[in-house]
Amino acid sequence: MIKTLKKNKSVKDKKIADLEFITQIQERVVDWYDGKLAETSNQFVEYATAFWNNEVVHEKEKEGWTKKYNEVVRAYNGLAEMGKFASELGIDIRKHRKNLPENKDYDFSQDSKLLESGKVRHIFKLNKKTKTKRKTNNAKKSKRL
Repeated sequence: MIKTLKKNKSVKDKKIADLEFITQIQERVVDWYDGKLAETSNQFVEYATAFWNNEVVHEKEKEGWTKKYNEVVRAYNGLAEMGKFASELGIDIRKHRKNLPENKDYDFSQDSKLLESGKVRHIFKLNKKTKTKRKTNNAKKSKRL
């Protein structure tokens, strides 16, 4: 009977030792995953911070491009409305396009402003071109003499 108790005790000890060994392996695996999770968490924080900073920089650029886009659309709408108005008055724009003053002696400029009321004010200007005097080769030679 004593032999059976010793035998059973040694089997129990062996099972306990095996369970302790398995527990140690599991603890190492859990520690390894904890380390990887911490690394991944730190990388995520770094990526999120970089993304946020990058987004803030591009948000300013996006606002600028949106403003420029809106200005172009407003200018086009103003010109389109002027074209419709002219055609309603019976003016054939295509026929007179080549003879437009802005193509000859005038500088044409257009500006659109968005008012606080939500309306758009269009301003069209024709300014007479300034003629620059060109110096010819003969004039240069005469000045040198």
